[in-house]
Amino acid sequence: SPPPPPPPAGLLSVRINLDQNVYSPEDLIDQPGKPAVLTCAKLQAALYAMYDLNGRANAILPSGQASNIFCSFLTGGGELGALVEAPTATAADVQAIYNLFRTNGNYFIFQAEVPCGSTVSVNGLATGLVLPVIRYECAATTAGVIAQPALCCPPPPPASP
Repeated sequence: SPPPPPPPAGLLSVRINLDQNVYSPEDLIDQPGKPAVLTCAKLQAALYAMYDLNGRANAILPSGQASNIFCSFLTGGGELGALVEAPTATAADVQAIYNLFRTNGNYFIFQAEVPCGSTVSVNGLATGLVLPVIRYECAATTAGVIAQPALCCPPPPPASP
């Protein structure tokens, strides 16, 4: 029989925390006329798109598919949101996608349709690699937190005269 595949050398994880003043756990479930605010299908596709953008989709283990990306909802421990994680072949893969998030995290946020008011934290773990968490505050007013804050959410409506 063929040898088992090597264990993943790295993991890139993205944690989305929704604004709990706006959303409740019910918002993570499709309801009549009101689709869920986050779905694993969109989150997996968005993280896959980040790998694909970098030409590294085949680095996602075991078979380079969006469905290989782990996704779960967070509804305990004071959190409300989702966690998506891609196991990857090498530390270099983790570093490359982490760097892409640093320069182009809004691409993921748009693809995943992360709601305004959320916090997105990106973490890369790999053998011999310690990366600080990249934190995006998804609000139109967070100038300085991300390079182009207006891309994360629509800007607030102009004040009425």
